[in-house]
Amino acid sequence: MVLQEGINPGPSLVAFCIRNDNGDLVYATTQKIAYGNNLVAEDVAIKQGIEYCMDYQLHPLLVETDSLAMKMFIKGIWEVPWCISMILKDINRLRRGQIVEVEHIYKEGNCLTDFLANYVFYFAGTQQFTSFQELPSMTMRLLNIDKAQILNLRIRYASDTIEYNS
Repeated sequence: MVLQEGINPGPSLVAFCIRNDNGDLVYATTQKIAYGNNLVAEDVAIKQGIEYCMDYQLHPLLVETDSLAMKMFIKGIWEVPWCISMILKDINRLRRGQIVEVEHIYKEGNCLTDFLANYVFYFAGTQQFTSFQELPSMTMRLLNIDKAQILNLRIRYASDTIEYNS
């Protein structure tokens, strides 16, 4: 399961993607939430993703998130901010007695859900996908690239004002 969050206070975007051990799509959804921040959106996505997996008995579960903070909150390593404490309690209740691992992935490994979250930003309403063929074409490409384990690199260029001394 790969998750995505909104960025700043205000309307946020939530997306999660459930994939089987072969990397094939099982379910993906994306939606706007009324108000929150990146932590609230990430928290909501993780909770909804785990609930979906529990409802359909998809075990064991590996949650991949690009939020290192959420991983640390869920594992009890960092102190939990009040704005997500109730949802985090729900997540830990869902995890009790189940095999649910939480791993941090880099932003580049989260392209699929990032694209889906941006997709709902431009097309109002909740979107749900239950098969590969239902996905937008760019999402199909991102899923295939990820399954083929092709690197997705993010390259940033230095500004022109940097001086190099020999």
